[in-house]
Amino acid sequence: MHEHFLLRRLLQEISKIYFMLTDQNFIVFVGNAGSFGNGQGYTSKQQIDDLVDNIINSAKSSVSLHFHGGLVGRESGLEGARSFVNYMQNTDSYPVCFIWETDFVTTLKQRLLTINKSPFFKKILLKALKKFAERYVPAINSRGGKNNISEQWLQEEMSKEIPFSSWNPGGVSSSRGLLNDKEFERGEWSVIQEIKDELENDPDIELEQLVKEYNKTDAGSPGSRSILSLTSTIISIGRIIWRSIKRFHYDRDHGFYPTVVEEVLREFYIGEIGAEFWGLMKDKAVDMWNKTDDEKNVASYFMNSLINKMNGATNLKVNLIGHSAGSIAVLEGYRSFFNCNHSNLIKEIIFIAPACRFDLMKDVMKVTSPLHGRWSIFGLSDEREKLDIMIPILYPQSLLYFVSGLFETEEDGDSDDVYILGMERFWKKHSVFENDALIKEVKNLFSFQPHGTAFAAALGETLGRRTDGLRHGQIDDDEITKESIQYLISN
Repeated sequence: MHEHFLLRRLLQEISKIYFMLTDQNFIVFVGNAGSFGNGQGYTSKQQIDDLVDNIINSAKSSVSLHFHGGLVGRESGLEGARSFVNYMQNTDSYPVCFIWETDFVTTLKQRLLTINKSPFFKKILLKALKKFAERYVPAINSRGGKNNISEQWLQEEMSKEIPFSSWNPGGVSSSRGLLNDKEFERGEWSVIQEIKDELENDPDIELEQLVKEYNKTDAGSPGSRSILSLTSTIISIGRIIWRSIKRFHYDRDHGFYPTVVEEVLREFYIGEIGAEFWGLMKDKAVDMWNKTDDEKNVASYFMNSLINKMNGATNLKVNLIGHSAGSIAVLEGYRSFFNCNHSNLIKEIIFIAPACRFDLMKDVMKVTSPLHGRWSIFGLSDEREKLDIMIPILYPQSLLYFVSGLFETEEDGDSDDVYILGMERFWKKHSVFENDALIKEVKNLFSFQPHGTAFAAALGETLGRRTDGLRHGQIDDDEITKESIQYLISN
């Protein structure tokens, strides 16, 4: 057993060294803002020209452009590229991996862990959970009236790896919104004012002291709120509860605990946890394909070099494959091929747990009609999405739930449950979503695709439509998903 382990490690290291020595044959390293980086470690124009020559001379039937998730660093991106290149060896396609590192997820998790240790955050979250539970729970839970929701019980639940996992007041569909609807009908001002009066009539010396500490340590830091008073903090708690009530009323919540966590973070920490950085990451996915300066933007330069060297003398096809936020780069890539009148080169568009929005998908559909190629989605089931713990205790759901609930924003400024393409939540039969015009239009596109959508575990499906991913970050390395991608590219 030990000898087999050592042999496997040795083979892995040999493969890694070989890959590093030959990475310019498969890898494109993207610089800031989607441009060519300066110095060593970034791909030059000459290297791209050489790479394209290799592709043309390989006599492969297609080239597969892979874009990793936009939330990983260079090393993680390289690991994913090695895996992709390896399993592409079983196809007649030349793999090219774009490494556009934007290691946001590590920074995000570190900041969230720091926030979760903050006594101020814990106090605000406890107050918000208690006041929201008092309003929402009595209608459907046997715990009784308002006064029976104790802080001790809440704190016990909040210390679990998955808080309130055995307690889901929203799970009883027949009475889900009874009390909540009544609160909603009273209106925002009335609810917030009542919460303010309740909190002011029940003084909390600890909260007052924590507000003072917050002003000394957190206020004025990048992305944070300005100086707080006890009154403004209490009003903020009221706003948190009102938004939670509103989301439950419209059935746009993410569950009792995650919803309140999202609203506390939105009210006090949204700048610090990187919503702006998420936007910059999306901009980079677009900028790679920016046609305003083909000599500057890496993916656009690659595309033009490929098209020019093909010169109509080859039947080479192009596959665009993106994991997570890499799906944004895929959509922009497809749009670029269309704008160059070369969308006929596209064979496969493959999304793996895509973090792009439904409305971006619709926009591409609208401006690039008719669509070319076959379009497929692989993702987690909603059940697995909810079990993919992003931060134990603090946020016991997946990254896509976090993005949908906090980082994306609708035109009206709300960002409480934005439609994300890779979330089965928005594909299932649901009274709120199935009649939504945007969702219906995108669903219609994929319903006419030969393979369409597959959400894990899809094991009894036809070839090219099977997946068994367990986590958002690993679904692109799931063997069954890789077999499906191999099948799509080869057939």
